[in-house]
Amino acid sequence: MSQAAKWNATEAVELAQGKIHYRDTGEGEVLLFVHGLLVDGTVWHDAVTRLASKYRCIVPDLPLGSHPEAMHPDADLSPGGIARLIGDFIKALDLEQVTLIGNDTGVPLCQVFAASRPDRLARLVLTPGGLYNEFPAPIFTGANILIRVPGVVDATVQPFRSRMFSRFVLRLFARKAVDDELLERWMSPGLKNIAVRRDMRKFVSAVSPRYTQKAARQLRTFEHPTLIVAAPQDRIFKLGNARRLAAEIPNAQLELIEDSRCFAQIDQPDRLTALIDDFVSNNPA
Repeated sequence: MSQAAKWNATEAVELAQGKIHYRDTGEGEVLLFVHGLLVDGTVWHDAVTRLASKYRCIVPDLPLGSHPEAMHPDADLSPGGIARLIGDFIKALDLEQVTLIGNDTGVPLCQVFAASRPDRLARLVLTPGGLYNEFPAPIFTGANILIRVPGVVDATVQPFRSRMFSRFVLRLFARKAVDDELLERWMSPGLKNIAVRRDMRKFVSAVSPRYTQKAARQLRTFEHPTLIVAAPQDRIFKLGNARRLAAEIPNAQLELIEDSRCFAQIDQPDRLTALIDDFVSNNPA
């Protein structure tokens, strides 16, 4: 089994929405990592192992389809609801001056949170992920509507029982192959637990570009240092949108990572962590 696959969440906190499992490693300024749909916090493993020697790295498993424990049935898991859950998580752990770092579907969630609660943050880092009209991502256009049809979620997850199919989908997000143990970890909760699938359905059915478009407008007055990382070879998210957002946020900088797709933390962990380290070091809280 790979190191990432063995990188289990060792802590848990009970929120109003349900129990959130997380990893807490290292000491120093707090970096909080937000993952995307159908993966868990282990997607950040290679980046966190490099940064934990200098920073306190906190990596929750959010209720986005690969979480180990379902949320309460009445939990609000819309994008706005997940953003509030992130805020509740920060409050429960009594964190201050947080650097929030998002990837993939986590990027819209970080934007929504930063736009609504800038007071909880010291800095914002957006790696490749959904901006403006990319929520859902263009290749999944219509999924937020189709998934509302009864039975569609159950039917949609079935192909992921095939490792070949799972590897094919992940290749859209990462140039490097993801090992089978990690794929199994990410796919297993949704395949085995109907309540986890319910949580995923609640989130995906509520996804809409109105969240990212509104957040982008609000972030025009966001005063905290912001790092936007884009990958020119990303097959999912457009470089032009990253350039646009970097120009609109007052204190933002844009950096590019070559030879990478959306999962820069897997494809180019050395480059990504160097960018994050330089950004945090050069922008003291």
